[in-house]
Amino acid sequence: PLAQIVSVDEDAVVLRLRAGGFPPRDGSVRTVQPGDLFRPVIRHNERSGKLRGVNAIDWTFLTVDAIAPTGVRCRLDSGFRNAISGRRRGRSEQLALGVLPSNATTQLTLQARTAPHQPLAGYDVYSHAPGSKTTEWIGRSDRGGSLEIGPGEPPLRILLVKHGTEFLARLPMVPGLRRELTAQIANDDQRLEAEAFITG
Repeated sequence: PLAQIVSVDEDAVVLRLRAGGFPPRDGSVRTVQPGDLFRPVIRHNERSGKLRGVNAIDWTFLTVDAIAPTGVRCRLDSGFRNAISGRRRGRSEQLALGVLPSNATTQLTLQARTAPHQPLAGYDVYSHAPGSKTTEWIGRSDRGGSLEIGPGEPPLRILLVKHGTEFLARLPMVPGLRRELTAQIANDDQRLEAEAFITG
């Protein structure tokens, strides 16, 4: 499914489905159900209206909560503040693409945010379902900063990256949607060394 982002209110987003105003021949058939996922993208157009490019908004997903005649209401989960703007900018359109969950895995690689973007080894990754306070430990990044993330239920997983006692990143993702993902986060090695020294 393809939809247009109509309004944004903190963590609530309303979508208008493409061709959603046309009633289906079979009234029991719905292209979107509660719990379905969308991925927001920004379409950039030329002055003539032709496509210039499309940028996906990383670490950001929309989960369908309710379907109404006025639009599809979704919950926003993102690793960024103000990931989606409530206003249209110039010749850019804010759209949402339907996400099909997969049984495949995704290789997550953690890198330092600043140059030379070295891999971050020994960082713990936890996961929890959206809205849940119960987390589970998935594993620890290897020498290359990588960790394999498997599918779960529900398909959307909220990853929390922790180093020592500090949580460094919140990364919503759907395992299997992409085979490889790279997250650039703060290098916390020096702070952890100081923490260990003080504790010792």
